[in-house]
Amino acid sequence: MERRSEPRYSARGPAEVTLLADNPVSLRGRIVNLSGRGMRIWLPEVVPVGAPVRVDYEGAVFLGEICYCNAEEDGYSAGFQLEHVVSMSDELAALIRALEQTTQAPVSKRLEEGSER
Repeated sequence: MERRSEPRYSARGPAEVTLLADNPVSLRGRIVNLSGRGMRIWLPEVVPVGAPVRVDYEGAVFLGEICYCNAEEDGYSAGFQLEHVVSMSDELAALIRALEQTTQAPVSKRLEEGSER
């Protein structure tokens, strides 16, 4: 018996998964399937349940948390519960990555600090 409230759609593609912590860690993952509320992601390393993460996939940024992470023979299958999504052009994403590489603090962190002033 299917218990999901929304259908899952098969998806195959690389994604960058960033654990949002004091010292962010990025992993190269692969999207397995998507729904309106989340996605399943293959990862090369275990990610703690409840960890807040950012997923960059096909020009969009997804924010949410890991709701499960199960070992598989070649890595880990993680469930991602979606909280927010921001569509972004590839050009804007490349600009943000370039800025983050040339500064000590991530651009998103600096933007947050600027809004607090």
